[in-house]
Amino acid sequence: MITMLTILSLTSFTLHSGDIESFLNSNHTYRLHQYDGRIYCATSGGVAIFDTSTGSFDRISTGDGLVGNDVRDIIRDKWGNFWFICHGKGISILSPNESWKELSGEWYGLPEGVLCINILSDTVLIGTDDGLRLWDIGDVNPMDKTEKMRTISSHPGNFVNRIEYFRDSLWICTNEGVGIVPLSHIGNASVWNNITEIDSVNAVELSGDTLWMASSEGIAYITGGDYHYLASFDSKDVSLWNERLWLATSGGLKVWNGSGFTSTPITQDSRYLLPLSGLWTGTWGSGIAEYTPDTVVYFMPDGPGENKFGDIAIDGEGSLWCITGSKMVSKFDAVDEEWKVFNQNNEWNIVGVLSALAVAGNGTVWMGTWNSTNEGPGLIRLHQDGTLDTLIRLQGNNVISDIAVDDHNDVWVSTWLLAGESSLLYRFRDGSINSYDIFSFPPGINRITFDGEGNTWVGRTYLAGGGVYRIIDESWAEELACPDIQGEEIYSLAFDVDGRLWIGTDRGTYIIRDAQIERILTHSDAGVVGDKAHDILTDIYGNVWLLLGSIFGITEGGVTRVTREFHFTSITPSCGLVSNAIASVDKSDRLAYDLTRGWLWIATDEGISRYKTGLVFPRTISSIQVFPNPYLVHEHPDITFLSGDLTGGSISIYSLSGQLVKVFSDISGNAVRWYKPDVASGVYLYIAVSKDGDKKVGKFSVIQ
Repeated sequence: MITMLTILSLTSFTLHSGDIESFLNSNHTYRLHQYDGRIYCATSGGVAIFDTSTGSFDRISTGDGLVGNDVRDIIRDKWGNFWFICHGKGISILSPNESWKELSGEWYGLPEGVLCINILSDTVLIGTDDGLRLWDIGDVNPMDKTEKMRTISSHPGNFVNRIEYFRDSLWICTNEGVGIVPLSHIGNASVWNNITEIDSVNAVELSGDTLWMASSEGIAYITGGDYHYLASFDSKDVSLWNERLWLATSGGLKVWNGSGFTSTPITQDSRYLLPLSGLWTGTWGSGIAEYTPDTVVYFMPDGPGENKFGDIAIDGEGSLWCITGSKMVSKFDAVDEEWKVFNQNNEWNIVGVLSALAVAGNGTVWMGTWNSTNEGPGLIRLHQDGTLDTLIRLQGNNVISDIAVDDHNDVWVSTWLLAGESSLLYRFRDGSINSYDIFSFPPGINRITFDGEGNTWVGRTYLAGGGVYRIIDESWAEELACPDIQGEEIYSLAFDVDGRLWIGTDRGTYIIRDAQIERILTHSDAGVVGDKAHDILTDIYGNVWLLLGSIFGITEGGVTRVTREFHFTSITPSCGLVSNAIASVDKSDRLAYDLTRGWLWIATDEGISRYKTGLVFPRTISSIQVFPNPYLVHEHPDITFLSGDLTGGSISIYSLSGQLVKVFSDISGNAVRWYKPDVASGVYLYIAVSKDGDKKVGKFSVIQ
């Protein structure tokens, strides 16, 4: 047999709701369902729909109507409705006319841990982590039915992993064996026949008179009334195809040769088998694969490395860099609209997990590790071309809590608390690892930010005393003299365009000017969807965006935009945000703003969304000349902005991170000269506003 291994990484078309698009990793597959030339994949990142004729993927996620993205099973009923089993959330039903219905909670008699489904004529059977549920729908379309489900408890075990139907009987696979009963007698405990010789049964298959059972403990079969344990494979599924028996295991796809199971070219962790003209295999991490006697072809929907996100940041090209999972970095290319994943198999030899990420002005990506054993490097640098530059071990501890880049391209790195080691703040001048300063006070820094005058501010964990400080020199910092903040755990910090400091705490978002509290935002303010701001971001319009945690039973959390006039609008899961899942202690940079495209990126523990803000300035000023462009620091005395529309207007200059760098107002002529601008190398955005309010946006670059 000639086996050809081909891997196709295909761009996914992401279904979206309104101005929100969501991106998920859909390569971790639980189940497959075939209908009308498409294979519907139940994955940990929503539903991936593979068109076998075009080789392309569509996707359905919470933004499109799913109640949850961890989809465990899929089936289609006689009315043409699709049922999606969403673990931890409930069941979503999608009708042919694209309307949705949710089944969840006590009203329907469902626990949160729904695991699998089967539909036999007029009976819906739901497997959960608390037994079997039965819903007799009769001749009523389930979109119109509201009755509570019955609980069936005669089977062994509480966790129902699979529900099969062979030879006029139900086969209920559970964590403590298999229960067998005719559907017509499912409520009669005396009729059940339970097989309990093997635990954690994930699937069964009948081959002649032999019952095969795939279990987490191995593979077993019963024939002639005798039980046989065969192999200790971690087995997820078993199926007949091409007159042979096939087994999906954590070690790949295996086939029965009459006396034992042999390996195939599919060696990836395999979870489900769908026998069609080819044998389709759902894998855990490598998408889906079609196996034929001559070929193996993998199909992988495009997406990030994992669905759990940490720090995110935008580079000078508008591309997004993200920590995904514990050790991976994912990049979304803003031009090609495709994802690239780095360090999938820990090629960088990271000890611990990645904890912080920022992009310097030259495009270098700085990453920090959370290394509680204090082994290995604390910092990692990655160039734009994908080459790994330097692994840096810091003095003291290597538990990195935050990384931030100021307008001079100095990279600031804070280390957290570790017994027996110093907690320090580092400044790497102009992004160089060979020129740096060390600040010894204050310890226990969670967050770093910068004000419009170039000062560095930090927020601390309450474990080190909490509070907010302005860095003075290598050994001293001045605490913000605001009693309400002193001692508080600081989750986020940011300055707005008016010079006010916004601080995220457990008790709300504090807005402070000159050490005085101007306002505290909490969920009591209509339109604010939470109290704790895990991240704070300001945009070029002066809006402040708050990433807020949910409050159980009160608010669903999400992002609230606060305008300069204190008007509130929010983005929540109800209006398409991929998730509201954020760890309660999280202090990551989970918001990022693409200035040139107007996209706000929102990272969660269950995927990432981007929101089209519409905040892209109209280009209505006829023309502006900027010269020299690029500006060479050692060759040119100034940068000049020239236009006949500038008199009486203004020019504001921002870094690509959205930080205000310089403002020229009440312009008296047709030219503005910025003499010897003291800024780092990089690309900058200028926004010119005429006296009549017309605007134009553009870019220029500075090279040191």
